[in-house]
Amino acid sequence: MKSTYIMLPALKSIQVENYHLFSKNWSYNLHAGMNLFVGTNGLGKTTTTSLIIYGMVGPNSEIPMEYFENRGGESSPKFYPTIKLIFSVGDHEFEIHRVITEDTILYLRVDEHEYHSKDFDNIDDIYDGLLKQYTGIESISDITFLLQKFLIRQEEGNYLIWDDKGGDQSKLIRILINEAGFQAEYERLAKDVKDLDTSVRGKTDVKAQFTKKIKELELLRSTELEKRQDYNQRSELEKSLLGVKAEYEKNLELQEKNLENIKYLTGLIKESDGKIEVVSAEYELHTDQIRDLESRLFKHVYSDESVLTSIHKLKHYGICIYCNKTPKVEVVKEIINKLEIRNQCPVCESGLDLVHPDLDNTQVLEELEASQKKLGQAKEEIEPLKVQKVELVKQVDALWIEQRIIEKEINANAIKQYDLNIQLSTLNKNPEEQITEYDTQISGLQTQVLNYEKEIEPERDKWERAKERLNAKNDELNEVISSFEDKLNAIFVKYASKYFKPDCKLTTIERRPKESKINVKSYVPEFEEKTRFEIKNCSTSERIFLEYLFRISLLELYQIESKNSPFIIMETTEGAFDISNTIELASSFNEFGDIGLPFILITNFSKPDFLQKLSEGIGKSKHRLLNYLEFGKLSDIQKKSVPEFRKVLRSLKLV
Repeated sequence: MKSTYIMLPALKSIQVENYHLFSKNWSYNLHAGMNLFVGTNGLGKTTTTSLIIYGMVGPNSEIPMEYFENRGGESSPKFYPTIKLIFSVGDHEFEIHRVITEDTILYLRVDEHEYHSKDFDNIDDIYDGLLKQYTGIESISDITFLLQKFLIRQEEGNYLIWDDKGGDQSKLIRILINEAGFQAEYERLAKDVKDLDTSVRGKTDVKAQFTKKIKELELLRSTELEKRQDYNQRSELEKSLLGVKAEYEKNLELQEKNLENIKYLTGLIKESDGKIEVVSAEYELHTDQIRDLESRLFKHVYSDESVLTSIHKLKHYGICIYCNKTPKVEVVKEIINKLEIRNQCPVCESGLDLVHPDLDNTQVLEELEASQKKLGQAKEEIEPLKVQKVELVKQVDALWIEQRIIEKEINANAIKQYDLNIQLSTLNKNPEEQITEYDTQISGLQTQVLNYEKEIEPERDKWERAKERLNAKNDELNEVISSFEDKLNAIFVKYASKYFKPDCKLTTIERRPKESKINVKSYVPEFEEKTRFEIKNCSTSERIFLEYLFRISLLELYQIESKNSPFIIMETTEGAFDISNTIELASSFNEFGDIGLPFILITNFSKPDFLQKLSEGIGKSKHRLLNYLEFGKLSDIQKKSVPEFRKVLRSLKLV
């Protein structure tokens, strides 16, 4: 009996030509069971998986051309960088040659039929049509989904058990273990529900906006009814407006006058500052003259300039230069009298000989007395000027306070004028006319609301019926999931009990993925008496191990049920495991390889024990090993490590 399941592709051969990511062209023919691809980081292992996806579905893969261009460097102008794939779909064989850096199929062979790009303008349509026909999958996007989310797991792969609360897993099961066409019908129903939901919601929102607008207009209409009572008060409003304008103008005049006063007083302050500056200069000049005369008078007694300065500071400022304090006036006078009148030392009261043969003391004393008199006059002049300035500053400050009050009044008057003008403008139209206008608008909107209600009800009925059909289809899916639970668990437990945890199994739960209108049933792991609903319920190594086991178990179940052996590629993340877990992981891969479908395992040199265990899975055959060291472009640092890499390869003891 012919299988009702979709037919997944089985990759047979890979060939890459003229792609500058690699040092030379390379190819590989897949074998049933495990095929081991080994290389160090940066040699193109992950890019190989992207090349296979792109080779099969082209731009539908959504892998940008820039990805391959940036990875590969400059291409030769004479030769196209090309990915060539041979794969089977059931009894049919496909061979496709696709330009890596362009959206171009150069050559296509399906069974015995050949198509060259130079002969066929629609070669892409031919390929897509035959691929959908022979796989039984109605959309290329679904084929892309299977490749990216299931058949090819890159190092940073998706977690099918938990992704999007079961959304991806549910879609995968709809495609994989249902009759061909189930997924397309499910998607059509889901789209109908979503489209009708969007339409009903959209029209309901518009109806709600119209209803809201009606309420706003009714409120405005009510306000207009109240204005009927105010319409006769127009003359009072105009009178109030004139009063406010007059007060406004008055405040403007006060503001201008006040500013003139401030300007005048500010000028007087500047004038006082100028006089104070002149008198201060004279004061300093007389101070300097007195200091010079005292210095000449006493320089035969005191040769130290600091002493002369201390006498001057004490006499004229009443401050002691040594402690910077102000002695009592009697003390200052006594010291000065001793020096200048009694010619005595202020400390020991010994007589001072002030007669100097080169100095006319009489002249110096006269000049000193004259300078002191001028200094006194300057001090008398400067004091009233300072008092006058202080008074002027107080007056200016008071005027600024008054200015701010005036400005506040001006602003308040401006707002009053605005409000009164608004009130008058609303009275410019007869309230009766305005009410009639609102009635017309309200009536029109009410008609629109009734029209939308008539449209919404039938669409809501359609939405309810579409949702019932989708729920019925989802119930079919849930029945399939439940019916396969024992079979899938038998396979899953076979691996988990040996290599993970003895009590680990799968159980089903219902969750609602993003943007889904209904709950979907999906599988999640359970161990140590706990259901692991989310990724965070497991450690990093646990969730990676469980992801591998779930993926290979689901694929093995598909192989058994559909009698079809597709390919699978897994890029390992063995760095997250310790030594014992790494060996268990390798053993589980080896056992999975025994089921006979083409299985590519991509890994690096980080765990030699892991590689040695995997070599058992390829029967220690070099024909099942693809070594990226032979064609990858090594960096200078990597070249230094080549002997170590080769040592690891020799330890595999491949035939």
